[in-house]
Amino acid sequence: MVVLHIAGLGPAGAIVALRAAERGWDVTAWDPRVRIEGRLPRWPATYGALMAEVPEWGQRFFSPAYVPRTVTHRERPLAYSYAMLNKDSLRREVEVSTAKIRRGTVPSATGSPHRVVIDCTGAPTDTGVFWQVAVGYVLPRHLFSDANLATFMDWQQPTPSPPSFLYIQPTDEGILCEETVLATRTSPRQLIDELTQRLEARLDAEAPEWRKVLREQFQRGEFHREVVVIPMGTRKAGASPMDACPPGQRYYFGAAAGLINPATGYSVGAALNQVDQLLDRIAEDHASQEGTHQPRKARLSRRNAHRVARRANAELARALRRIGAELISQASHTTLRDFFDAFFQLGAQRQLTYLTGHDGLAVAATMWALRGFTGFNHPFLQPIWKRPGHMIRVAAGK
Repeated sequence: MVVLHIAGLGPAGAIVALRAAERGWDVTAWDPRVRIEGRLPRWPATYGALMAEVPEWGQRFFSPAYVPRTVTHRERPLAYSYAMLNKDSLRREVEVSTAKIRRGTVPSATGSPHRVVIDCTGAPTDTGVFWQVAVGYVLPRHLFSDANLATFMDWQQPTPSPPSFLYIQPTDEGILCEETVLATRTSPRQLIDELTQRLEARLDAEAPEWRKVLREQFQRGEFHREVVVIPMGTRKAGASPMDACPPGQRYYFGAAAGLINPATGYSVGAALNQVDQLLDRIAEDHASQEGTHQPRKARLSRRNAHRVARRANAELARALRRIGAELISQASHTTLRDFFDAFFQLGAQRQLTYLTGHDGLAVAATMWALRGFTGFNHPFLQPIWKRPGHMIRVAAGK
């Protein structure tokens, strides 16, 4: 049996704990934020996912899927479905599973040389980080006249630098309205007040009674303001997702492994999509350490060759998405609106390849197809030709 210790109990760590427990593994999950042993720490944020990325077994953790709209120069429906994570459902299944939830950090490995540790403690914020920053309020549905107001991105209203868009999604508590900067190098601290002002100006125009309602919510203790700060494009040292892991070393998963898409900020769908691949790899590595009938050297050679190819392709996808994040961070609002107008004209599979896939060749093909709508000299793409050396460094994670 695999003895598994998990460091960090955000959604990624919880997903690993659940799937490993379902395999019958001995699972202990650790987080200093745990208040009551056996109960997960709080997750204050809301999480959405593109349902094309969510495996069938994970769909039970989401509210019913729907098709939000996008707004650029025109309004159009998204070409695929979207849904919000039902946090209570996922948390409940983890807490009643056989996984043990403990307060603290993973203890030293004394006496347990063959145990497995997975680091799910989040992304580092060192050199090369991009930030997604958002400020939002959850408001009652009756404030909004449009019954189908779910919005993936609304770039219609011009904003100063860094440009932001409006994101609107229905939740169990009400309607979440967020002003979002998709990718920036600017410190989040410098943006919170500005984004709050932009969002409140939008709400004044769209739902004039919102301030009164918010005050009433605050008095009842029901006030819900959300501040989102997501570090993107980084991962922990040694977190190469397709490498073999020698005994005594850590595996990485979630944001710690770089699963946050550096051009979108999404990660929960990727965690659900890739957790079984990680656990399969751990099972293979564990079996190879204990020995099987097959010669170990030949077994490892074949497995490592396959992993090297997969890793190279995944690294290409990561590099291309980092370039995408850098281009977003340099673009004006007008440029981004025009760019996303072109992006949402691509076919659904092309869009999903960029937003969810980890196939570098397919991501490159999508980026090439996009040039058919933008041309090579679009303002969004000009930094590539004007500063190629800088873009190479960005792709390398600098």
